[in-house]
Amino acid sequence: MSDSDQQRRRGRPVGLPSQKRKHEDELSNNPHTKRSRTRMDNMLPNDKRVEMAKNALRKQKMRKLKNLRDSEAYKQTSPAVQKSMEVQLENSIDQEYMANGKHPDKIAEQLGHQISDRPIIENNEDGWEDIPENLLGEYDILMLQAQTAAANGETLEMEEPEVSPTGNGNAIQEFLAATEASYTKAAYLDVLTKVIKSLSTLWQKISLFCRLILLD
Repeated sequence: MSDSDQQRRRGRPVGLPSQKRKHEDELSNNPHTKRSRTRMDNMLPNDKRVEMAKNALRKQKMRKLKNLRDSEAYKQTSPAVQKSMEVQLENSIDQEYMANGKHPDKIAEQLGHQISDRPIIENNEDGWEDIPENLLGEYDILMLQAQTAAANGETLEMEEPEVSPTGNGNAIQEFLAATEASYTKAAYLDVLTKVIKSLSTLWQKISLFCRLILLD
């Protein structure tokens, strides 16, 4: 066995840069590190790319600032001058990263989207895709809850909506009150929108309830 083979065996396993270098058992158990690692794993690909750029920029600034603060020129100046030196250093690093296209703001601009730190739902069963939780509608969330309860052998408890013979009582009352009080057109449309949403929500709950009965 050659010396290079022995060094390779003693070092980290060979793999692509994107592959994990450490075994799962070797990862830190620090709660803050674990939470950060989970947050990164749950990010969308573009969000993760920008987040990695943020971390790289932050670490570079920390290294450069440490070297600056350890220098004799820094120690021999006043606090005001020291603060100015730190600001100039950070600005120069930002400019360098922007020029090289490695700055997180530059990468986000190239990707052309707003960066989101929202968690995604990781449930590939039953045809669900990994999508941001804030993009799910109320009906989708109820369906997820129903599927989870059914998988665990539980019964999904739903609140019974307060309805009148013509639909949602509260919404209808608001609609009539708006009409009798001669509300403005904007207020009329706003209340009408609430009525439509309430009826839509009621229909979704009835439909879900019927599905749950059929599943039983």
